[in-house]
Amino acid sequence: MSKAVFPYHYSEHPMSKSITMKNMKTTLTIAAIIVSGSLGSGCSSPTPKPTPAGADAINVLKAAEADAKAGNADKAIKEIDKAEKDLIAEDKAKPIAQPTRGVSGQNAKEVAEADAIQRLEKAKGKLKAKLDGEAADEVNQALKDVKTKETSR
Repeated sequence: MSKAVFPYHYSEHPMSKSITMKNMKTTLTIAAIIVSGSLGSGCSSPTPKPTPAGADAINVLKAAEADAKAGNADKAIKEIDKAEKDLIAEDKAKPIAQPTRGVSGQNAKEVAEADAIQRLEKAKGKLKAKLDGEAADEVNQALKDVKTKETSR
């Protein structure tokens, strides 16, 4: 094997004179600032907090689920009605503007809210039919849908 022949030693390279220690420190500092800025902003944003009405609906649904499990059908139905009214009032007060469409072409918030209301209606029907365990499961699923709606962008 023959060695590669370079026309000059690396210390004699024309660019070696322009790369001084000061320039290297400045370059490394700028690179560190750019990297830390890109890692700190935009890559991972926190999940949004639920609105006050959404937080109220979540708390009411938790109580409704507990009441449904305990067999208090009348109290659970009243709480489910209150949660539905909270969700509808929230939409009237602050409608979803400029919706972000998912892959399916539907807004995640709208879909989650429609699913939640549908599940709450099923839960009320099951509570009236004395199916407390199934009603509690429906309320739990509705609770998950409301949380999805509240944390969606």
